[in-house]
Amino acid sequence: MEHHQPRKFVLRTTCLKNGGFRKYQPLPPQEVFQHAYWVLGSEMDVKIKRKQTLFNRETDWMFLPVYLTTNKGLIFVYITNDSGYVLRISSALKLSFEGTKKAKKRQQAIGPNFTYYATIVLQFHFGELHLRFNDCENLRPWRAILLAAHQSQNGISKIGEFVAREIFGSTSLESVVSTKSVYPEADDKDKTERVEIHRHPMIADVTAVTESVYSFISSFKICCKKSKEL
Repeated sequence: MEHHQPRKFVLRTTCLKNGGFRKYQPLPPQEVFQHAYWVLGSEMDVKIKRKQTLFNRETDWMFLPVYLTTNKGLIFVYITNDSGYVLRISSALKLSFEGTKKAKKRQQAIGPNFTYYATIVLQFHFGELHLRFNDCENLRPWRAILLAAHQSQNGISKIGEFVAREIFGSTSLESVVSTKSVYPEADDKDKTERVEIHRHPMIADVTAVTESVYSFISSFKICCKKSKEL
């Protein structure tokens, strides 16, 4: 049983104005995102390509904690325990997927003799973020949210609800993480975009909303199927 004390954090998003990938931003404790509705989280292979004036600098692959909000399309990459990057997917110039097969050192009698890596690449004005998934990791929910968020911020809500229901429908989560944009005041010298992260107790309304969205998506699939049969 976790404590139900609401927790709020206001964070700067990673952008050109605050140094892009060259500067880490303060992040909340990872517990804020863990075991919470609306959040996909995993430790995965991450590579950063920093765009610079003369030469671009690329890191090696790093195994890092990454969290993705399914309702707003924000990615939080932890480079250290309390700092890293806050990225808005809709701000990416380009979203692409790459697939790579790597032969296994030991041949197997059953199953493929290679490991398949799927890499998602998000390209921003200030560089690129590479997220790599292997055979054992579930790429599908991440891909669905990333594509929906990159295409249109307005269209992510229903997709996010569907993904959240599919992943968290059978679990008894007690908290939910919500996010919203915070705009600077007119006299604020720091014009960097900010987001507010709010972890608070789960409410019954979330279940009701997901039931409605799931019904909508199911009806939509049935209509599409009937249209194909005509």
